[in-house]
Amino acid sequence: ETTMKKIAVLFCTALALLLGSCEKEEALHVDPIGPKYNLEDDPNDPIQHFIYETYRDFGIVVITNPTEADYAYNFTNKNRLNLVAPPQDPAVIQAGLAFIKKNFLDLYSAEFKKQNMPFTLVMAKSIVNESHGGSAAVDAYASTGMIAISHIDENIGSLSDEQAKAYKAAINACFWSSYMGAVRNMFSVPEEFYQVSGGESGSEGDYGKYISVQKYVLNWDTFEYEPNPDYKDPDPADWYKLGFVNVVDFTMTEDPDYPYYDGYYYTTPNATEDLSLWTNFIFATSSSEIATMGQTYERIQQKYEILKKALEDAGCDLSLITQ
Repeated sequence: ETTMKKIAVLFCTALALLLGSCEKEEALHVDPIGPKYNLEDDPNDPIQHFIYETYRDFGIVVITNPTEADYAYNFTNKNRLNLVAPPQDPAVIQAGLAFIKKNFLDLYSAEFKKQNMPFTLVMAKSIVNESHGGSAAVDAYASTGMIAISHIDENIGSLSDEQAKAYKAAINACFWSSYMGAVRNMFSVPEEFYQVSGGESGSEGDYGKYISVQKYVLNWDTFEYEPNPDYKDPDPADWYKLGFVNVVDFTMTEDPDYPYYDGYYYTTPNATEDLSLWTNFIFATSSSEIATMGQTYERIQQKYEILKKALEDAGCDLSLITQ
């Protein structure tokens, strides 16, 4: 009984303290934490107005002057990037926003953007991906909650049609392969895509083959170099017929001092590289161009149809991107 009374007293004391704290709640004052980003509207500032509207309509925070805190971390891992912020000239930023709007944001419906776009869109002058010891400059980079877009500099408003088309393809390919695919798992291709070039396992076949072709070969009888009778100039048809739209590490050697070493070499992509190359290719190439290739190269046509359907099933309107 005594124990029960002690418990009752403790309970009543705790309750009194709780009620007392509730009565005093209005008297408490806590300084508000300021927002990380300025998302307020300023109709007189086209840049700030764009930032406001993009966040209001789609929930996307556009970052025009990023610091390391904006791109270095993705909740679980560190993004190993060397990212340079754009020049903070209003004319450059406005031209960059216009490019991103036309070549990325406007290609997707309002509902798609609200449901699928990353939380932040980071503008950059340049991006170098240093993951896995690399040092490759990239046109765009995506990770959890973020997509970063490069080439926002003094030239962004005067790109040639060819440059603009290439950047457009790279940005959208990055979004689909790295963000919608790797991050959100909302885009994937069936095993049949890889089996076209990789055989039954989908990872062997013609994947990852090293090809080396020399202009001259050593005659072991005379110990002299002679023209290689089987040599031919590199031709994309060599990898198109295997179902690849490009190869990896293509290098051609031409040295007038040592001509006997002239030739070229490359490696056919592995399965991961193949999908990345194909995704960029499908966004950079019109359907009519691909159809023409498909008439000659059966494997190109097969992989195109598989990838196209996978993208469309995930909500991608290719006609808007490749027009």
